[in-house]
Amino acid sequence: MVKDIRPTDARWDLALWNLSRNGRPGLEAHLETSAWLKRLSGHAESPEDWSDRLFLASRGGITEELFDLGVLQSSYTAALAEAGSPQGVHIGRPSRDPKYQEVTGIPPHLATTVVARARDRLGTPMPLLARLRDTWWKSSNQPLVGDLITRIREELKENGPVSDVIILPCLGVGGAERVGYWHYRLLAEKLDRSPLVILADNGQVEPGYAGLRHLPLLAGDGVEGPFVAGRGVDYVVRCLELALDLIAPETVQVVQSYPGFTWLESVAAGQSPRPDARLSACFFCAHTHADGVIDGYHLKIPYIEPVLDAYVSDGQPFMDELIQMFGLPHDKCHVLDYPSDKIAAVRPSRKLDGKRPGRVLWAARFDHQKQPGIVPEIARLMPGTEFHMYGSRVLEDDSWDAADLPDNLTVHGPFSGFHTLPLSGSDVYLNTALFEGVPQALVEAASAGLPIVASDVGGVSAVVSDDTGRLVADPTDPAGFAAALAEVLEPKENARLRKAAIETMKRTRSFDAFCEAGAIWYEKVTAS
Repeated sequence: MVKDIRPTDARWDLALWNLSRNGRPGLEAHLETSAWLKRLSGHAESPEDWSDRLFLASRGGITEELFDLGVLQSSYTAALAEAGSPQGVHIGRPSRDPKYQEVTGIPPHLATTVVARARDRLGTPMPLLARLRDTWWKSSNQPLVGDLITRIREELKENGPVSDVIILPCLGVGGAERVGYWHYRLLAEKLDRSPLVILADNGQVEPGYAGLRHLPLLAGDGVEGPFVAGRGVDYVVRCLELALDLIAPETVQVVQSYPGFTWLESVAAGQSPRPDARLSACFFCAHTHADGVIDGYHLKIPYIEPVLDAYVSDGQPFMDELIQMFGLPHDKCHVLDYPSDKIAAVRPSRKLDGKRPGRVLWAARFDHQKQPGIVPEIARLMPGTEFHMYGSRVLEDDSWDAADLPDNLTVHGPFSGFHTLPLSGSDVYLNTALFEGVPQALVEAASAGLPIVASDVGGVSAVVSDDTGRLVADPTDPAGFAAALAEVLEPKENARLRKAAIETMKRTRSFDAFCEAGAIWYEKVTAS
């Protein structure tokens, strides 16, 4: 039995794919070698209107050929797979009928805009395949780009114009999200601006960030509404492009977002129009994978340098490295010391007096960078000390055995924010990372008066010193961590560090100090 194909928004999947910088050449080459495609593209039923040529139907082996080309993607792919024996999907002309938007969910002006852009960029439009049958364009569970445009217009109508956009992956528990959060507060509270956070990678929003004005581009992770779901990055980039066109901000800042950096590449390559806004991006550290391959958004700098007005980092060492590596102009490079939500000492449940076990807190991703597998080794060297680990796998690039744990180590699972951790019951915060920028978790720990033992990598020394804890020179040496922890857990030294850490954070990491430096940074960016 052949099931009917569900209505999909394949028309816009394909239209936006056809506008991507990688899609068209592959299909043009295929047209040159495929007699079947040539015959259909010249068929008498081929419509005259350009938009009517953006349609797709499957017949025999052509479906597999187009799959190989990357044409059939996202919801359209899912619809074909679910149909069992594909019967074809028609993508039709933008009607002038008043019922057009009601039936399709696509505002007529959007169709006109896409057609005009394609003609300007690509010249003579490309016919794809002759249509075989009509079908609805709107799906009940796969919203169209038009729905996203409607949502943005509603947002602007309800909450007013947007002055600045911060593009984040999501509003989860990571350090990048904290950076975006601080830039938002700088703009909203210090500079009296009207910022908006666009969540470009997924729609996750932790409760502590719910008060920020934000717009998810993608559904999922509990996010409901007219958002784009299950799409490739080219599609999301086009949606991001359309969103920024409607919002028209004065500045756009990209923070650790894959679609965000891909959009910057598209702008630099001339594939997306440059908005009338100052563009900046944040860079934190190089990412070294378990196989030794170095990765990171800083490697995109050669491709996006022509359009960036500012480079931002959380640590001077990495910024110096970027300047030397890419020959960046100093006046475009900025280092900001990001603050803590609150600077107030927490106290352990009982005074550390040598009569009770010391408590070590480790909280991070269970991924290669954070090196969770070394914590059991450290714990085995310190049987009289309690170790508590919080976190979960994200990148799936570390395979440490969480089942083989010493008795003094407990794994508690994920956490939703630093201050949801049992800070008041801990005596020291442990960081075992192989590489870092300037981790916000260390700033938060020191601001709670919690002594720190951390790997001496990246910009960690900007937070950890003899007044806040101990640095470990070799991050792969369990004995080095154990020796440093023993020093910090000595009762008198622990008490001294708790007090000194608070004083240091008040002097260097207050919100007021960040706002003073941030206001100077923003003035330079907008004046350049």
